Amino acid sequence: MQKYFSLLLSLLLFTIVCSAQAMPLLQSGEPYYEFARHEVLVQFVSKLSGWDMAKLCEPVGAKIVEESAEMGFYRAALPEDFDEARAVAYFRSLPDVEWANFNYLAHVCYTPNDPLYAYQWHYPRMNLPQAWDLTRGNPNIMVAVCDMGYQFNHEDWAGVQTINPRDFIQNDYDPTTNVADSHGEHVAGTIFAATNNNLGVAGVAPLCKLIPIRCMDDSGTGTMMQISNAIAWAYQHDAHVINLSLSIRVTGPPSDPGPPLSTAINNAYNAGTIICAASGNDYQPYVAFPAAYTQCIAIGATGYNDMIAPYSNTGGMLDIVAPGGNMAQDLNSDGYGDGVLSTVRESTGDVYVFFHGTSMATPHVAGLAALLLSYGIQANQVRQALQQTAVDLGTTGLDNIYGWGRVNAYAALRYLNSEPHQTHIVPRSVKLSPPYPNPFNSSTIIPLEISATTRVELTVYNILAQKVTTLLPSQNLEPGSYTYLWNAQDLPSGVYLIKLSTASFEQSQKVLLIK
Repeated sequence: MQKYFSLLLSLLLFTIVCSAQAMPLLQSGEPYYEFARHEVLVQFVSKLSGWDMAKLCEPVGAKIVEESAEMGFYRAALPEDFDEARAVAYFRSLPDVEWANFNYLAHVCYTPNDPLYAYQWHYPRMNLPQAWDLTRGNPNIMVAVCDMGYQFNHEDWAGVQTINPRDFIQNDYDPTTNVADSHGEHVAGTIFAATNNNLGVAGVAPLCKLIPIRCMDDSGTGTMMQISNAIAWAYQHDAHVINLSLSIRVTGPPSDPGPPLSTAINNAYNAGTIICAASGNDYQPYVAFPAAYTQCIAIGATGYNDMIAPYSNTGGMLDIVAPGGNMAQDLNSDGYGDGVLSTVRESTGDVYVFFHGTSMATPHVAGLAALLLSYGIQANQVRQALQQTAVDLGTTGLDNIYGWGRVNAYAALRYLNSEPHQTHIVPRSVKLSPPYPNPFNSSTIIPLEISATTRVELTVYNILAQKVTTLLPSQNLEPGSYTYLWNAQDLPSGVYLIKLSTASFEQSQKVLLIK
């Protein structure tokens, strides 16, 4: 009987793998990234009981060990000798499973290397002191930092307001940590460190409120389950801004890791949350996920001299850059590497340390987004305010190295009261509006407004900056409103860039195709 059962299980798994090749249950290249071993993530249909789920797990020896209270999926542990890809294929083959996936790993994006505003060159670089004359934040605006743990009693965190803390590493409500040089402490300090208190350093938006979420362990690594739960916790607790100074490492063209991360990002975006994410520190011409999702503001890093940092990922999905530092340089001759200075704790006590990375650039933008909201700019205007007031550092307009340019805090706050920087303002004769629906399943509509006769071209590029199709060959359009339907039913899921080109400027919109 034992031999019969073993043979039956082997035949079942063989059939599943073969089916996976035909259907396919496993996409080419899966698994795309490093993942947590001996476990998979599974979303069952809602009608299933615990007993039903356990029975479905039996053929592969899986056991349900954790449920996502925030999103409703499960983590299933596997026998140590069972291949994760076979388990994913098995679960995907079941009609009672909505999706199954590898529990991919992401990492914080920094390199560590000390009262001390004079050393925070990165704030004057983005005209933050002038912005502080207009606002230093509002306690009604909440920023969720999803990162490593925090030390709330740091000397320069006195007065920092926190709400709805959560720890998805220890699975409790206390995201504190004793680890030295915590990446989360440094990132959150860039946004929230007490300002104008004759102590330590300054924060970008010190009067806003922090939702501290721990989803990265003490080594700076987090699973897709932990990170997705953190994002869900943030938007379910009314975060206005989410800071994601983390990424899935890339060595080539990235692939969408899928649910639960894609679901969490989409849900947060639909809830009206502004998601700021690091482009990654792999020095690749591709933006890493989650920043590569069109719903995120993808942020690269620049140094003291406004040059792109030597580690920063670039590419067509990059939205904007901010000071992230370069510890290999001391261009301001202050005796320290040109990193970003913020709060941490070491064995000697509360200190201030320079780090560099896209992780350090991201909270500058997240903090600025919080200032914009505090100043009355609506959430749906924040991205445009950041882009159209940015300081152009590369090719005029949007480019693959700097995106729209380096953030300019004062100009962004004045966005509704004055004209944006001339090199970035979209000429009034042409406007490419956001496509809808977005994300979309097979087709999306691209609106275009023309107020003066203009020669335009409308093209679509994939995440590798390869042209996919031309929606409108270069031609003169008369004044009026136009819509163009892009049918992408024969293309794979992923992020695409719709680019409008004229003789003097370019404008782009990102869209996400989900099948």
